[in-house]
Amino acid sequence: MSTFPTVLSKRKALLGGVALTVLIATIVTINIAPSSHPKMEGDIPLPFAQQHSSLKGDLTFSGTRSGGISVYDVTFNHGEASVHLAPDTIYLVHIPNGDSIADGPLDGALTLSNGGHLVDYYGYRYSDTSATLEKRDINAIRFKDRFSGQFFLSQTGRANDSSHGNALSSFETVNNIVFLKTDSTPGAVRLDPAGALYVFVVNSEGGADLSIRRTVGCGNAIVESGEQCDDGNKNDTDGCSNDCEVVTPIPFDGEQSVGSTAVCGNGTLDSGEACDDRNTANGDGCSSLCVVESKFICNDASPSVCTCNVAMACLAPESGCHYEGSSCGYCGQQVCESPAPSVCGNGAKEGDEQCDSGSANGQVCTAAAGEVCTYCSSTCANVIVEGDPAPTVSTCGDGTLDQGEVCDDHNTTSGDGCSVTCTVEANFSCTKDSPSVCISYNDFVKALADTNHNGTVSDSEALLVTLDLADAPGQPYDTVKKYDINADGVVDNADFSAISTELEVLAPQS
Repeated sequence: MSTFPTVLSKRKALLGGVALTVLIATIVTINIAPSSHPKMEGDIPLPFAQQHSSLKGDLTFSGTRSGGISVYDVTFNHGEASVHLAPDTIYLVHIPNGDSIADGPLDGALTLSNGGHLVDYYGYRYSDTSATLEKRDINAIRFKDRFSGQFFLSQTGRANDSSHGNALSSFETVNNIVFLKTDSTPGAVRLDPAGALYVFVVNSEGGADLSIRRTVGCGNAIVESGEQCDDGNKNDTDGCSNDCEVVTPIPFDGEQSVGSTAVCGNGTLDSGEACDDRNTANGDGCSSLCVVESKFICNDASPSVCTCNVAMACLAPESGCHYEGSSCGYCGQQVCESPAPSVCGNGAKEGDEQCDSGSANGQVCTAAAGEVCTYCSSTCANVIVEGDPAPTVSTCGDGTLDQGEVCDDHNTTSGDGCSVTCTVEANFSCTKDSPSVCISYNDFVKALADTNHNGTVSDSEALLVTLDLADAPGQPYDTVKKYDINADGVVDNADFSAISTELEVLAPQS
């Protein structure tokens, strides 16, 4: 069975005609705006909390999109740790700010039902927990300007994309964006303990469990109740044992240092110390035990200088913005200074204006046939004007039935039913195909009446056609269309007269 159940069979619903643009824009408008879950598309019931005894997260139904795709809003409160993300579903996931949130790759937070981490999924991380930039730029012309956050795609999703029409890679090309990785490589999208807002779409059969809490216990690099130390590793010879107990005196190279006089915090890198930054504070790279802390690297100087050893996966801040609360391994909240109020009509593009042509604002442009033009409105918004459709150039005899042609049989020879000017000749009928197929009235009636296929029309065959044709006018067209000799879409007296005339020629005694 395919690892892409219905959701990826619905990629066109998420990435195609409706486009992920609409998906994200809709969620920005509905789930982030002050109004509480108004209607989206189609007939949507009132929000309800899904009742599952095993559900640990607060999962609220937000409605359905085209194609029956459900949208859920996921929040975590009161120590909740995880929620199941089903396939065929869009999830807007709110990650709270807290020390208990895991700080690691997204891949590590998603688990298949069999326990594996090779989850097929993709999604989007908003600029911040309020989708500030997305709401501000929702009317920008370029897609990547409207959504300046981080699109992400798991390695499994990338590998499976070619088997399903390359929907995601095509989405990258068309919209000039890149799906970032979700593993532990630098620059990959991570689970952010400072708080973040994500869209998740899981394609793996059976879905996956999203767990946002960090591992509790010895070895998680956080000193917790009952621990004397926690250096985040399983090195038993670095001063903090595998049981998170301080080893005194500090072992060195696996053996006790006899008569060690090391004093942690004096700024001198003594034997048995991994670092010494002239203080006994934790969280600055060198711990109170003179052990290098997780995600830092310290040099061998006295005093030691420690720097973060993990690439910060932060987007370059917007102009006039900066990150607050950033620390080693994750980004803080993006804070933007309020821009000066824009003045539409002063000729300078400011604030959220799309354009400003000064006194020329509101002057409507005129597009040539088959082309488009853009002008700046009186409210400083770009307006696109399309010209009339380009005129169709007809070429009689090219086999294509163009505008103004009644027929085109791929030649300019008269006498074959379609004339040199592409009109139907007298006593001929031509189809509307490209190229047209023409038949003379005589051949038309012979084929109609010669039921025994002997090449002639007898009196009795002619009489049968005459009797049957007498009842044809007024009958449903589909039942009598074989008598439509002039191919005008109706069977009437004109067809009766033409067929009768030809029957007289083919069977004069009838």
